[in-house]
Amino acid sequence: MSLVFFVSYLILWLWTIMLTVACVFLLKKKPAMIASNELNNSDAGLPKGMPFPNDGRLTLKGEQPNFSNALVIFSLFDCGTCEMLYPHLHRFQEKHPEIPINVMLFEEQEGQARQNAEKYQLKLNVIACNVSDIALFQTNMFPFGYALNEAGVVVYKGNINDEANLDMLATPITGHKSEKGKKRGLSKAG
Repeated sequence: MSLVFFVSYLILWLWTIMLTVACVFLLKKKPAMIASNELNNSDAGLPKGMPFPNDGRLTLKGEQPNFSNALVIFSLFDCGTCEMLYPHLHRFQEKHPEIPINVMLFEEQEGQARQNAEKYQLKLNVIACNVSDIALFQTNMFPFGYALNEAGVVVYKGNINDEANLDMLATPITGHKSEKGKKRGLSKAG
């Protein structure tokens, strides 16, 4: 009887070890990433088809911003995620010099937008906005972007965090798939 007990005890422990190893293996395995052709929060903000509100604001350089076939990026002073996006904006601008990028930088106190532009050496069109203007642009998530067609009408929008998101945001303007979008199997957004 002791031999039967010993064998059953051994089988029980082997079974327990095998199940533990299987569970650890399955838990370590990362779930497959689903490729998306939509930006996060693409349902937020101004509705698609609505003209972008251009109230005559000038850039920090005193120039009239171009809202035709352009990207409008909403950023907030002292926003860490927004600050991480700035280098991506510069790289995107180098790749697509034909697409104007307007950064609407929301500030709580006058001068903070200029301070951010100088700190991060923003060579883009930076437009200072007061936080009270958030309702006008219907944007309360940062960083957030709009793609505008030649008439200045919103054609695509959503949260942006990296260069792939910028490429996706610009697809209605560029009229073709981005290189990263091709690799990930993204279709033209519209």
